[in-house]
Amino acid sequence: MSDASSFAWRRVNAMLVRHWYGTIRSFDRLTDSFYWITIDLILWGITAGYVQSQISSGDTQVFFVIISGVIMWSIVYRSQMDVGMGLLDELWNKNLINLFASPLRFNEWILSLLLFSFLKALVAVSFGSIVAWILYSMSITNGLGWYLVPLFLILVLNGWWIGLLIQSIIMRLTTKAQALAWTFVWILSPLSVIYFPLSAIPPFAQQLARGIPTSYVFEEMRNVLAGRPLSWVNLGIALSLSLVYLLIAFLMVQSSFRWILNKGLGKVY
Repeated sequence: MSDASSFAWRRVNAMLVRHWYGTIRSFDRLTDSFYWITIDLILWGITAGYVQSQISSGDTQVFFVIISGVIMWSIVYRSQMDVGMGLLDELWNKNLINLFASPLRFNEWILSLLLFSFLKALVAVSFGSIVAWILYSMSITNGLGWYLVPLFLILVLNGWWIGLLIQSIIMRLTTKAQALAWTFVWILSPLSVIYFPLSAIPPFAQQLARGIPTSYVFEEMRNVLAGRPLSWVNLGIALSLSLVYLLIAFLMVQSSFRWILNKGLGKVY
């Protein structure tokens, strides 16, 4: 009895061990420790180097480019986030299987998530544009004009395939992989060249970026803002890649859902 009421380092040590194993086995906690600092250093390190070089050359468009990049990237982030969270909401409530006890079909559920994410992305970019105009007296619509429409649509497609890819992984691994819903897209951010040109990243990274549709979109966004002609060839490549990735991601999430049903994991999901 006296031992239980007195301070003991062995109990502190036991809790430290518990916290250690809980951390190394949780992607969420590891993300907080190592992931974000790494992404921030890569993304903003390259951005800082680009800004410094542009200021030295007397380019006054840098601020406009970065603010436009922030607004346009929110399209990708918002659309993929809403698709991924649509699944997580059901998993947290153990309601995914219950949805399909109704006449609802899997494809109808996916389509509803995609359409809702499209509307949320539209609201996000509209709100961001208004805030940018209030705070900085800059208008992304004036800068991009009607080119904003194809750029917006391609970015939404990218948010969709990323969101569906995340869904397929989470369905296989359950909520142990839930952190992917808000972390995976940021792995692509340096390769998407949001705030800096493709030439600002190392050659090996440039090769990887050419396989990411968003890199073409942001390159063309900067061309339009700089008064250069938009390359429809690059937009065509971005659109083609986006559609291919969307199809692959849909097939993956469909396969994962069938896997759930075949495994009989209704109580988990």
